[in-house]
Amino acid sequence: MILLDAPLITAVAAVIGSLAALVWSCRRRP
Repeated sequence: MILLDAPLITAVAAVIGSLAALVWSCRRRP
């Protein structure tokens, strides 16, 4: 993995985290 492109990794991590949080909250609904 390329760890030199911190801004890109940060942006990707933020997007993945946002999508994961959305899916998680939807799946936790009774």
